[in-house]
Amino acid sequence: MLLKELKTHFTLELSGLYASEEVQSFFNILSEYFLKYTRLDTVLKAAEIISEEKQKQFQEAILRLKKQEPVQYIIGETEFYGLPFKLNRHTLIPRPETEELVAWVIEYYETQTSIDQPIEILDIGTGSGCIAISLAKNLVDAKITALDFSSEALQMV
Repeated sequence: MLLKELKTHFTLELSGLYASEEVQSFFNILSEYFLKYTRLDTVLKAAEIISEEKQKQFQEAILRLKKQEPVQYIIGETEFYGLPFKLNRHTLIPRPETEELVAWVIEYYETQTSIDQPIEILDIGTGSGCIAISLAKNLVDAKITALDFSSEALQMV
């Protein structure tokens, strides 16, 4: 099967369940993950033959998407505050509002000239660790503790 045929199949299988822009986004995310192709590569290499193994990976992803499983769980990762994070069904997918919270904390801390000692932050229910790790990466003097009850979630950190 050619890449362009795979894309057509993918689109037809998911049309009606998702908006066309979302289907295109899913295809691009999965192409990057399974094929290591950029969005431009999917156009330039449209006539390339896709292996049976890769076709099966896409078909499995289609089945999971049809069950409304988030694409981030399918590929097992997401980006948060410019950093990659591993995910599984025991971790929440970070939301853009959470990135805004991290940005606000960093901005607030950086504007506080009267802080004499390192800031201490406690992240309860850390899940993927995206908040704690992003803050630690950007606030090198901060003391950050992250806790979670779920051992399955903690395996991702």
